[in-house]
Amino acid sequence: PYPDQPNLPQRLADAIFKLHGWGIHPRRSHTITDELRILHERLPTVADQNPHLRDRIQCLLDQCDRLGRQLPPMPTSPIHRDLHPDQILLAGDRLYILDLDLFCEGDPALDLGNLVAHLSELLPRARPIGILSGPDIVRAALRTALTTFVFFFLAGLVLPWLFGVIGF
Repeated sequence: PYPDQPNLPQRLADAIFKLHGWGIHPRRSHTITDELRILHERLPTVADQNPHLRDRIQCLLDQCDRLGRQLPPMPTSPIHRDLHPDQILLAGDRLYILDLDLFCEGDPALDLGNLVAHLSELLPRARPIGILSGPDIVRAALRTALTTFVFFFLAGLVLPWLFGVIGF
């Protein structure tokens, strides 16, 4: 949250939409099957390092597999695939999305999910930023930014589809 840039969440959603609407279609693709494979490769290592979490991690993997099988096929677009706050650079009134080494064709919701997960993970550890003097204020600002971002992202995803369905 940047107090001097209250429209930052909307600007970020707009920037991600520009990336998703880019006319370039990468040769690489990334699917839910790929995402689940990565979880199955990495989470057992976490379980080995934390045996007390082994059953919970296995339950999480089972739930991810179940949900992954239920997802309907979605239209793909160019996606960042590793979007998190460290990949976003603010320079004055400019916003840049960095580090496109995993750029590929995939479900644009993956970028939303990655960013929301990373921002949500920051909430419990929120530290004072600038004029945001207390952790509760920072958490509230992060929640507001997160909600605003999700709203604009989903509005940009759903509204064009809806207008196409109803013939606008």
